[in-house]
Amino acid sequence: MADGWLEGRFVIQFNDSFIVKPEEDDRGGDDLVSARLGDRTEAAVFTLKDGWLFSDEKGAETAEFRQPWIMGRNALDRDVPGPKHLYWLQDRRRIQRCQSAGPEDSPIIEFESILISLH
Repeated sequence: MADGWLEGRFVIQFNDSFIVKPEEDDRGGDDLVSARLGDRTEAAVFTLKDGWLFSDEKGAETAEFRQPWIMGRNALDRDVPGPKHLYWLQDRRRIQRCQSAGPEDSPIIEFESILISLH
């Protein structure tokens, strides 16, 4: 496992809930879309490539090219005190990169001040 890369696809679970895909009507907007938790049937499927958490399932059924969703922290949140939120966006210039750490059987996704343990 290399920094910023994980082999294969995965979901992210918190207790009994999963990070779910953005709503269909969220696509194409310029605003950050807050990540939300939901049921396993709606779970976003991620890949981690070059420090970006991609979920590109939406739009794959059409011939029209669409940017994949990227989940992460708002790049402008670096100096903001208090809790930091995770967002969906399609413009990677506005999302902070992350990296992977830990053993392959229980990796961790690291943002500047957030750790996400994958099991």
